Amino acid sequence: KYDKALPPEENLLAALTAAVEKGKKEGRKFLFGTSTVAFQVEGHSSGDGRHDSVWDAADKKAGRKPSEGAGFHDKFEQDIAKAKDMAFDAFHFSISWSRVMTKDNKPNHKGVSYYQRLVKAIKANGMEPIATLYHWDMPQGKDWRVKSTVDDFAAFAEVMYTGLPSVNTWITIHDPYAICHFGYHQGTIP
Repeated sequence: KYDKALPPEENLLAALTAAVEKGKKEGRKFLFGTSTVAFQVEGHSSGDGRHDSVWDAADKKAGRKPSEGAGFHDKFEQDIAKAKDMAFDAFHFSISWSRVMTKDNKPNHKGVSYYQRLVKAIKANGMEPIATLYHWDMPQGKDWRVKSTVDDFAAFAEVMYTGLPSVNTWITIHDPYAICHFGYHQGTIP
C-alpha cells in the first residue's frame, strides 16, 4: 500500500521487498539486480581489438564522434563493487559482438578475456551474471536480413557460451520487435 507520508523511493523499496518476500514464500526465484548495455557503458575503447559497430557508423554519419561510454570497460571492478554495496544479487550485461569477434568473425581473444574478467568480478562480488548476446550492437556491415549474419551470430554465440561457462542465464536478442520495427521498418535505429 502506498504511504503518502513516505518519500517515493521508500515506497518503492517497501513494495519491492514485499514482492521478493512473497515470491520466496511461493518458492519463486527473484533476482534483485542491475543492468548495463555494452555500447552505452563500454564505449568504443578499441584497445582490445574492438572494431566499429552499427552504432559507431550511425554516430559518424550524424557527425558525432564515437561514444566513449561511461568508462565501464576500464573501471568495471569499481562499478561492480558498488553494485554489491547496493545489495544486488544479479548483474545483467550485454556483450559487444564487435569486441569479441574480428571483422572476419573469428574470436578476438582480448575481447573474450575482457568478458571473462567481467564475469569473474561479478561472481567474486556474490552476484549472478546474466548475459545478453545482442543488445543492438552488431558489427558494421552486418544485416539480419542476410543469412551470413545469422551464421556469424551463431559462431559468436558459441564463442561466448564456451568462453563464459559460469554464466547460467543467457538472453539471445534484446527486444527483437524494436530491431524489426524501428530498425528495419522505420529506419530510426541502426
